[in-house]
Amino acid sequence: MDGVTHTVKKGENVDLIAKQYGVQADTIKRQNGLVASTLNIGQNIYVPGGKPLVIDQPSVSAGYRTTPARVGTPSRINNVVASSGGAILPNSNDVPIGDKPFIYPTRGRITQAYHKGHYAIDIADSSMPPIWAAGSGTVIKAVSGCATVSHGCGGGYGNHIIIDHGNGLQTLYGHMTYISLKNGDSVSRGQVIGKMGRTGNVRGRTGIHLHWEVRKNGVKQVPSKYY
Repeated sequence: MDGVTHTVKKGENVDLIAKQYGVQADTIKRQNGLVASTLNIGQNIYVPGGKPLVIDQPSVSAGYRTTPARVGTPSRINNVVASSGGAILPNSNDVPIGDKPFIYPTRGRITQAYHKGHYAIDIADSSMPPIWAAGSGTVIKAVSGCATVSHGCGGGYGNHIIIDHGNGLQTLYGHMTYISLKNGDSVSRGQVIGKMGRTGNVRGRTGIHLHWEVRKNGVKQVPSKYY
């Protein structure tokens, strides 16, 4: 299902957000597993059928976006990446041209950013919200059967899914409580693919979260450049 991710601002509720995007409030509630219309400031929700709210026109230099062209996406993490230690890191200018290809894959706040040794972002929410496919594609790996905090299971990722989106792009979703797809399944952008959890190598206060990776031709990218 096409749509956008919206970060809740002060004074907003489901009804107000639905009005902004011209969709039904009940549709938003069903997609996000909500009962009430009240929301928390900073909460990320998916708006099915919503279109980006344009605030200005993109300024393009040498084929790359230099100014934001829409709202409705969560705050991005710091894109400055150290290149020490011999790790293969993405080019700082390796930003997709035009609209970003992915949506924010779940509700929650980023508790660990992309940095040396952690080439992904962790998104946490103790309510264990659904996980959405960030983009359309095909499931090329689906691992299930891992118990809570089962170190080493699934290569440390626990219950996880890898989706191939074509053009060398893949996304990985780790530590889920359960997954709802299998190898070879086709998936649509915004489709529920499982539920946030804490399977695999999960330590300390990290707790219930989604470990989300974006890969381009096998190299782990800064996720915030893609949603």
